[in-house]
Amino acid sequence: MIRQTPAGASIQVAHFVMSGADGTAFADELLRAYRRGVDVRVVVDGDSRGQTVAWRLADVLGTDTATRS
Repeated sequence: MIRQTPAGASIQVAHFVMSGADGTAFADELLRAYRRGVDVRVVVDGDSRGQTVAWRLADVLGTDTATRS
């Protein structure tokens, strides 16, 4: 579904832990969607297992909850 989301559409994700190869692949798809013009918002749990992926997402998408990605 992420790959099929067109520019101008929105993806909103709430995820408990995004880690390992699967978490990285999922984050990569979200970032590709963002780069093609999809509004991507992600909420992740503070669990340390997902820190690396969460930081990657935050670096690109930002952390300002008052603005769009």
